[in-house]
Amino acid sequence: MSDITMEKWVLGTTLMFIIITKFLQYTASYHESWISKFTLGSTTAYKDYMSKLHEQKLVQEENHSISAQDNYAKWTKNNRKLDKLAADIKQLKSQIHEQSAKSQQLLKTVKLIGLTLPFFALKMWKGKEIVYYLPTNKMFPHLFNGTWHQGWLFVAMYPLDFALSQINNLYDVSFIASKVPLYRGTAVGVSLGIWIWALTNVLGSIEFVINQLFLTPTVSEPVATEKKAN
Repeated sequence: MSDITMEKWVLGTTLMFIIITKFLQYTASYHESWISKFTLGSTTAYKDYMSKLHEQKLVQEENHSISAQDNYAKWTKNNRKLDKLAADIKQLKSQIHEQSAKSQQLLKTVKLIGLTLPFFALKMWKGKEIVYYLPTNKMFPHLFNGTWHQGWLFVAMYPLDFALSQINNLYDVSFIASKVPLYRGTAVGVSLGIWIWALTNVLGSIEFVINQLFLTPTVSEPVATEKKAN
């Protein structure tokens, strides 16, 4: 009863979606720099921005190397040039930020269409199919067995299941009960939806432990200061 019953492509696709989602989550802080490198690096605004910055640096170095009193005309001309360069750099920087925002929005749209919606559709389509069966139906109470088998909808429907079972003890409502999509089987399987939920929670717990042990900076204990005597 423990054999995996689901098609391999469903599990493979599910794992692929989870891996891609986690990868995007871990690398979120690098997305802006990646977008700048691959989408902005070849744009005219970015090239002009870098050129203006280089020119600004050269003019500043030249102004620092000459005396304002001895070379007043040259020094004044460079200052006017620096003012114009500063205005151009500010304008180009605004254009780059606008292009970056558009690229970020494009990335979110691609993620929504290529990852979020297909993953959601897969869970809705195959979410109740069984990934594997438990060795015995006595491992968990009926409420948990139904949840593993049918997903979280079973928890919401459990009060109705309980009420029908009580009414059925007094009256014959087996026909009505058979029309309600509740779990009453003997074989207990773990559905894809529950399997995904369990896997992502396990990964989240591992991430939390690693973050707390290795990635969180150590906070030193406060040092008590002695009060000066009056």
